Amino acid sequence: MPDSDERVQYRGTGFYVGLVAILLFAVVLLVLAVQNTQEVDVAFFGLEFTVPLFAVAIGAAILAVVLDELIGLVWRRRRRTRLEDRAELDHLRAANAPAAEEPGEPADAEVERTEDQADPPWGNTPTP
Repeated sequence: MPDSDERVQYRGTGFYVGLVAILLFAVVLLVLAVQNTQEVDVAFFGLEFTVPLFAVAIGAAILAVVLDELIGLVWRRRRRTRLEDRAELDHLRAANAPAAEEPGEPADAEVERTEDQADPPWGNTPTP
């Protein structure tokens, strides 16, 4: 057993796992086609025709996969664009960041006001 800080590396392309999955799916489709050969009437945009039930089921599954891939494509493209924009913004912020000041000098934001410094005329001053 590997140590907790070692990573387990797997080799291979997963070809055999994919092949088994495809063969299993093909067997399921074959059983679907054999058991659902009865004809059904389909009406689609004014067209009416008769097709086997398994064709309707397989057509619906193919349509679902195509729609899923299209939606995923749009989602991935939008996400990639957002991530690229975010990376560009981080890069620009890092490039425009003020240089680090000397260790002994406080940054501008850290300078405290003293009593003798007057408030600017547009500032809100407390009334006594």
